[in-house]
Amino acid sequence: MVVRQINAGFIPAFSYTTAVNLLTLPLACVEAIVFGILVYWIPGFEAQADRFFFFLLLLLSISSAMSQTFRTITYLAGNADVAQQMNMPFVMLFVVYGGFLIPRTSIQNWLIWAYYLSPFSWGTDSLAVNEFSRACTAR
Repeated sequence: MVVRQINAGFIPAFSYTTAVNLLTLPLACVEAIVFGILVYWIPGFEAQADRFFFFLLLLLSISSAMSQTFRTITYLAGNADVAQQMNMPFVMLFVVYGGFLIPRTSIQNWLIWAYYLSPFSWGTDSLAVNEFSRACTAR
């Protein structure tokens, strides 16, 4: 429905996606806060406020990036059923080459673009720097 309206010129694509992003941001914030509160202390992360809030910001940004990726695929597909089938290869690509299952040093040179394209690789690197850097600690 939205694709037809955008193609017909009823709604500019930029204003529609901006409105959808702003509309889903409060729900994404609530989801990130609830999930972050439940998950942050399970692996034994540092109990410091600045690191915890950066973790929440990281969760929110990865959630927003994946949401936008799926939304873009859905808009390009034009049909929800086709979009469901197109999303799975992207999820597999992002998860496998995100730096957690296959480390960056083990990825072939001709596939390194998948590592840098994945939001999970940026999240994994940011979480590692946030948690394991001594520069942030005031001891």
